[in-house]
Amino acid sequence: ANINGVNSQLAAHYNISMNNGVSAEELNDFILVLKQCCDESIASNAQSVLDSVLDAKN
Repeated sequence: ANINGVNSQLAAHYNISMNNGVSAEELNDFILVLKQCCDESIASNAQSVLDSVLDAKN
């Protein structure tokens, strides 16, 4: 999530995770860890990508 131009890869990893049983709630918890351990902009980008993935699934 912190390298420019890899949002499509991050989205793919989110989809793969959910296909293997990781819940949206667990992915949101992961983003909370990013907020605590990394830069806010990294967490914000990761949240934006996750929101797009979840919107596409609904």
